[in-house]
Amino acid sequence: MRRRKPDVATIMKTAIRFVNCIIEAMGTKDWEAVRDIYQEGISTGNATVRTQAPTWEHWNNVHRPDCRLVARDGDTVLSAGPPLVPYRIVRLTPAWPRSAST
Repeated sequence: MRRRKPDVATIMKTAIRFVNCIIEAMGTKDWEAVRDIYQEGISTGNATVRTQAPTWEHWNNVHRPDCRLVARDGDTVLSAGPPLVPYRIVRLTPAWPRSAST
């Protein structure tokens, strides 16, 4: 499925919507709005391979607590930053044996 480019009017509405917002740390009270935004992204088919938003417990356990941001206009959460997941570097080894010449 190919994504349609948004028209200029849609881009301007989005830009104007964020003019008066503030960026701040996400709190647990924001989860319902963040989950709804996450689900909207899932519904596009372009955001993730997930089919539904996770529970708070799962999301809270797998995402870094120090990198959770929301864009807020008053009490309304307009957007949430992409959640960051801790990672570790794993050395991958090929599944096939190396030849004696390499």
